[in-house]
Amino acid sequence: MIATICGVSGFILPNNVRAESALTFAAGQHTIYEYRKFLKPYDGDVTLVEAIPNGALNRCAMDLVIQIKAMRLGGITAPIEFEPVPNARRGTELMAEGHVIGLAQQLNKDTLIVQGYDKKLYVRDAITRFGEFQKGIYCLPHNLNVLAVTSSKELADAGTAIIGLHWNNDAKVLQDMGVRDIIRTPTYESIIKMIGAGRADWAPLEIPNTKDKAITYDGVTLVPVPQIKLSLLESRHYLVSKNHPRGREVFHALQSGLQKLQAQGFIRKALVSCGVINPDTRDWTILNEAAMLAGEVSQ
Repeated sequence: MIATICGVSGFILPNNVRAESALTFAAGQHTIYEYRKFLKPYDGDVTLVEAIPNGALNRCAMDLVIQIKAMRLGGITAPIEFEPVPNARRGTELMAEGHVIGLAQQLNKDTLIVQGYDKKLYVRDAITRFGEFQKGIYCLPHNLNVLAVTSSKELADAGTAIIGLHWNNDAKVLQDMGVRDIIRTPTYESIIKMIGAGRADWAPLEIPNTKDKAITYDGVTLVPVPQIKLSLLESRHYLVSKNHPRGREVFHALQSGLQKLQAQGFIRKALVSCGVINPDTRDWTILNEAAMLAGEVSQ
């Protein structure tokens, strides 16, 4: 089922975009909700957004704001619709098939290796540069065993880690750090729920740019292990479907708009706002720093 910004949330689009066919993004249901909620004070017009307050959006909703704002700056005026998906893998499949124009998040280039996706997807230059996407180690506030971790070796012995079903890069990074007890689950929300239910002990999650850096979902609160984090050892990019009828046009418009947003400093501030980059953790120990520095040299 496709959810449309126009109508469903009561947003009114300008007359000049009503006659155009809509462009559809794949996104998680909670991301769609957050995006709409954030745009309500702007009457649904993403071009009016000048900044994203710290902690106001999750990473995927932030990526939607950047992409759609960039498309508008690049000259695309079509209304936007959403196709709810359970995870990024399903969204990427729909994008490769041309059923949706884009996805509500950045992906690493390994995505292109799957099933000939390099022939089906346009890839934009890095939005998040190699090594910049760093995550904290999150657990329940009373899990003193995990909260006491200060090294990769201690983390490997700190119980069961849980990651997303298709978080292959997270898995590789953790395995290279010596972590072997890793389970997977289909959605971000289920990661938090399973830790809350005691079925896992900790998860690598982006660190919100809020005072306490806690993550709360459906009554479960997770907190970061103090002073440690890890790098995902990847750059991240926006992708556009080559098989969509307007794929090439949208890709060039996106490129143009993103260049303008980067020049304005909007993208960097947005990445900081949602915790992809968190200046407050600048001095935290990167558990896999040696691998990160080696990777930066080879880029």
